[in-house]
Amino acid sequence: MRSDRRYRNLWNELENISNQVGHAFFEVFEADRGRDMTSTTHPFLDIMEKEGELWVMIELPGLSKDDVQIRFESNILTVTGEIKPVDPEGRRVIRSERSHGKFKRNVRVQYQVDTEKISAEMNHGLLVVYLPKHQAAKAKTIHVEVR
Repeated sequence: MRSDRRYRNLWNELENISNQVGHAFFEVFEADRGRDMTSTTHPFLDIMEKEGELWVMIELPGLSKDDVQIRFESNILTVTGEIKPVDPEGRRVIRSERSHGKFKRNVRVQYQVDTEKISAEMNHGLLVVYLPKHQAAKAKTIHVEVR
């Protein structure tokens, strides 16, 4: 009887440690993906590079440009807003798979951005933020002379 209690206590302690480690890994990996742990929804995003600029594309169905806030500070692009649920007057929702709620997405940029030339556009629920590389961050080809 006494050894059962000892094993149960040991098992409970191992379970607590496992939960703490799992939670720590979850926080690290979610933060690394640029997701805010307090957000209730996480819009999908793609990041691409084209001709000396970074394109950050975020799916925001049903939102307009006035529903989204964009900030660039300390090489971090932050996009925040809220996707509101559809309120079907007089209808009963049978199934709902679309996410809604407040969101915050962060994208850390690894090179110097020309902040004067940052732009964004919203078209059919797709937000595209253009982050042009600063001239100092662009790759240069150097010709080496042989003497």
